[in-house]
Amino acid sequence: MSVTYAHLLLVSNDQNRLASISEKLRQIGLFEVALTNSLAQAGQLLSAQLFDIVLVDVGLKDCAAADFLDQLTGEVPVPVIVIGEAGDMPQITRCIEDGATDFLL
Repeated sequence: MSVTYAHLLLVSNDQNRLASISEKLRQIGLFEVALTNSLAQAGQLLSAQLFDIVLVDVGLKDCAAADFLDQLTGEVPVPVIVIGEAGDMPQITRCIEDGATDFLL
């Protein structure tokens, strides 16, 4: 029987990134990972169930991650970590200013 210590929501439209990160988290064995490739669906999932943390790709197509953070402010008390690349620092900085807890490159 496996024990889950944290429920994560991973949001990215990059299928390779979704697969890679979710596989690594599952291998650790402590995380239950829900995946979505849109911020609209992420909002629905956050309304329907509790997550301990949300990982959001800064390069999402349907809405800027910073706009998503604006929508979450005060609505869902969950830490949000932004995922990006070195070239995404302006967007990552805006996300941190808008309430993201941290970022991963």
